Amino acid sequence: MSSLLIPRWLRHRRLSLRVLLTILLLSSALTLAITAVQLYSEYQRDLGSLERQLQQAESTFSDTLASSLWSLDRVQLELQLHGLLQLPHVRQVFLTGDMDLQAGVASDYPRQREHIIPVVYQGGDGVQHTLGEVRMQADLAEIDGRTWDRGLLILLTQGAKTFAASLLILCAFYYLVTRHLHRMSDYARTLRLGGPRRPITLSRQQQGWFRPDELDELQDAFNHALQRMSEDLAARERAEQEKARLDFLIHFDPLTELPNRVLAYEHLTDEIHQGQPGRLTALALLDIDNFKDVNDGFGHDIGDRVLVEVAQRLRRCCEPDWIPARFGGDEFLVIITRIPDRQWLDQRLTQLLEDFCGPVAITPEQTLFLSATIGVAVAPDAGNAAKDLIQAADTAVYAAKRDRKRSLRFYRPQLQEDTQRRLRLESDLRQALAEDQFRVHYQPVVDAATREVTSLEALVRWQHPLRGLVPPDEFIPLAEENGLIVPLGAWVLETSLRNLRSLRQSTGNPHLTVAVNVSSRQLLEGALDETVHSALQKAGLPGSALQLELTERIFLHDMAETRRALQAVEAMGVTLAIDDFGTGYSALGYLRRLHVHTLKVDREFVRDISSDENDRHLIRAIISMAHDLQIRVVAEGVETREQLEFLQEYHCELAQGYLFSPPLPMGELTEHLLKWVHHAP
Repeated sequence: MSSLLIPRWLRHRRLSLRVLLTILLLSSALTLAITAVQLYSEYQRDLGSLERQLQQAESTFSDTLASSLWSLDRVQLELQLHGLLQLPHVRQVFLTGDMDLQAGVASDYPRQREHIIPVVYQGGDGVQHTLGEVRMQADLAEIDGRTWDRGLLILLTQGAKTFAASLLILCAFYYLVTRHLHRMSDYARTLRLGGPRRPITLSRQQQGWFRPDELDELQDAFNHALQRMSEDLAARERAEQEKARLDFLIHFDPLTELPNRVLAYEHLTDEIHQGQPGRLTALALLDIDNFKDVNDGFGHDIGDRVLVEVAQRLRRCCEPDWIPARFGGDEFLVIITRIPDRQWLDQRLTQLLEDFCGPVAITPEQTLFLSATIGVAVAPDAGNAAKDLIQAADTAVYAAKRDRKRSLRFYRPQLQEDTQRRLRLESDLRQALAEDQFRVHYQPVVDAATREVTSLEALVRWQHPLRGLVPPDEFIPLAEENGLIVPLGAWVLETSLRNLRSLRQSTGNPHLTVAVNVSSRQLLEGALDETVHSALQKAGLPGSALQLELTERIFLHDMAETRRALQAVEAMGVTLAIDDFGTGYSALGYLRRLHVHTLKVDREFVRDISSDENDRHLIRAIISMAHDLQIRVVAEGVETREQLEFLQEYHCELAQGYLFSPPLPMGELTEHLLKWVHHAP
């Protein structure tokens, strides 16, 4: 409606009108401000002039007024009051005191100034006498009128000049700016997608003062916009293609082109929610075995090729209505629906695993064997949400990998409880290290012939504040798995050597040694040579006081690194023993490459030595082989005299077991060793 009220000739010149109004307003405001300052200055000057006149009248008339009033000369006083009345702007004069007189007529103008002249007479004796005062009333009518006249004149003249200047500026603005803006607006209305796009050219000189200016920039912007329009049309097509590509990347794995985690999660959620009562939905989580070794050993390019092969095999092995997906890394998902019963699911997944596993050629000359572990979660038993099924399947995979008996494992609530128990145990284990809850017990190793104690085996125990004594076979594997065995082993080593020094002093046996078990993680990750060197230095003992017990499983790992670490500790004088000999790797090649000092025959062979002829032959062979290699033999788990006698018959040098002593804490061990000589079995 407002546009209809504007005349047609102004309707398309609103910018010019706003410029004019803006100039008028700004210039008017500036004129008003300057006028106000000027008027105020002149007004203050007039008031100052009036005040100076009144002050001058006071200095002129004060003495004569005092003399006339002292002599009570009424005529003279009236003449003087009339004289004061002649001053500019003074309308009335009052005398009060010893005589009251008045001259002039009171003014009715509201703005007035009053000036008081005190009348004081000084006699010949120098004493001043206050006789009264003279009050002069001056109105400001003339000053105010003059100020208004000046203001009106200034406003009229400045307003005329401002209006004339605004019109000139408006005309210049129209010629320099507005007409070109009209040209651009008309040109913009003709633009169409796909239409002709000739560059716009304004009708102005190509050169001039202050060029290029804003209009040149606007013209360039118009022409640039035309160019961008054609570019944007092409870019829109590319964007649509890119959107389709991003859509694919959001929901599919770019390497294998299988649905990714996001899309699999959506599919799984839909299947769970749309499932009919009694209908089973399963999620199988497939984890490629030893895939990290493929990446580390052959590089990520080969690893990617293996992942692509895994995806292809999954597509071939899955039923048509199954949904294979890549979960991430080396893990894949299979969403399984229309399951008649669990037995059918077990059979189909077992068949899938068999079809899946097999060789894959990574180079023309080299082939890898591909295998996997599958964890299965079935809804609704494992949960009614996608995240619950994924977590349950992951728990089942973890349990299958830890168990290693079967590569396919179905989720059971007990698995979740086991996982939570292991997590709690791991948390307690870390807290135990911080709170010094571990203890070291020692079991003597005796000379089978003389029954003398030659060494001690250090055995770590965990005194849990709530659970009591935790068995080593419960927490040692967990410590090895999560790496806590490294700081725990360092603590056992340092504690054992410190206690050995105390035992040597208290028992008077300077040749007593201690054997400490070492895991593969301590060898490969724990800087074993530095740990041993530090513990020996703190205890003040030579390397010969320590024996490190190794299991045969150590030699399944990096043999070169294992050999380097063991040679470093051997250089300190530390001896090496193979613990649980005959139950592990038993390749025997390491006996030739390492300087093994002692073999410890596992208790499984010693237990039935008196009744099992095969065990006797086996122990006899181990002892004979060890003696040929100049290695001493310790028989573990000796509990009866018959076992000891058989071992003596086979010339086994050392024995260890409950026949001689159970593992003892440090407090009981000293007393036990002191009584050993008199009470040896």
